[in-house]
Amino acid sequence: MTGRARELAAKPRIGALTNLHVASVDHGEYVLVGQVGAVWKASKFSTEDGVLTPRGDTSGKGVVLADPVNSTGGIYVFTYDESGRRAVRLTDFKGTGNPTKDL
Repeated sequence: MTGRARELAAKPRIGALTNLHVASVDHGEYVLVGQVGAVWKASKFSTEDGVLTPRGDTSGKGVVLADPVNSTGGIYVFTYDESGRRAVRLTDFKGTGNPTKDL
């Protein structure tokens, strides 16, 4: 990590969530994955200069089995759906507004 965030805090609306996972993925970047029914939603944030900044979100179907993992091949979340277990590569983070608004 190249910098140090002074404060990293969020108060998501967790009443609708059955799972909440977070992982550090790069220098000051984090991915928050929340489960809403049979759909998961992933939001990417950065903490540059100690400020929490949304970097986009993505989603998919299935039940999240574990925290997201950062590897040389990308960021993955492990899910289970009707076709079985899958490792889903998190790409296509879209938007920079408020990605946790639906969590």
